[in-house]
Amino acid sequence: MSFSNWWTFGLCSGLLLALTVVSFVQHHVSWVVADITLTIVMASSLLVFCIGMPFYRYRTPTGSPLTPMVQVVVAAFSKRNLACPSNPSQLYEVSKSQKTEGRLLLHTDKLKFLDKAAIIDDRQDSTEKQQNPWRLTTVTHVEERGEAPLAHRQAQRIMSNRLFH
Repeated sequence: MSFSNWWTFGLCSGLLLALTVVSFVQHHVSWVVADITLTIVMASSLLVFCIGMPFYRYRTPTGSPLTPMVQVVVAAFSKRNLACPSNPSQLYEVSKSQKTEGRLLLHTDKLKFLDKAAIIDDRQDSTEKQQNPWRLTTVTHVEERGEAPLAHRQAQRIMSNRLFH
């Protein structure tokens, strides 16, 4: 199972125990026994967390998370007068063999104005194209940077609809 499945299972199990077992013990045995039970459960969860820490996968931060988003916006803005190609394969993307980390994302039709950041401008020489992320970004970078704020706004809209309707 994935981490989020285990997380949800743990939260629901803790809620079920808190609402049933602990309240039963508080009402029928004593508050002291219930408090000791909660202390033991918290200590055991801390112990499991400490034992599991060496097995976590850590990703060390590399630079600012805002810089790549701003690079996509700046590259798209600088090419605002260029026409977007009708075929997405004409947009700039590195080959799978050159991609050292992560995965390649496919082009989508969302946020098409950011696609201009991946247009290969004929006025640039080939070394400038591949070395300046402020002038040319890959389709993968455009999709990564464009989807994060869009997904966040969609999640906010869904939650506000659920809360207020």
